[in-house]
Amino acid sequence: GVLRRVGRAALEPFDQAWRERAPRLSGSLAESGGEGANTRQRRGGRQSLVEVAAGPGRNPQGVQQEFGNAHHPPQPFGRPAWEESKDQVLDNVATGLGEEIRATAERAEKRAARAAKRAGG
Repeated sequence: GVLRRVGRAALEPFDQAWRERAPRLSGSLAESGGEGANTRQRRGGRQSLVEVAAGPGRNPQGVQQEFGNAHHPPQPFGRPAWEESKDQVLDNVATGLGEEIRATAERAEKRAARAAKRAGG
């Protein structure tokens, strides 16, 4: 749960950046998706304990806009958004995990102190 919470929170800058860059005709592309678990990425089996993703949802126009097709040229928005936000995302992971580890250590110390008090007294 901790890794999932930290990962989702860390992806917020990227989520915001791709939405700002997404082409807007009807607005449905920018309104799709978000950060969270992506079942399409998990179908082949998990490669890690926790996976989080951000970007357009199951809208097929996300791929068409990003890479283009025979009828329209690419209008990349995901890759530039990642390049713009990846350092902040990684900093957010480091900060978030540090805070969670510190909080967990503090809770463990308090539990140990209570247990020692009960055992001694």
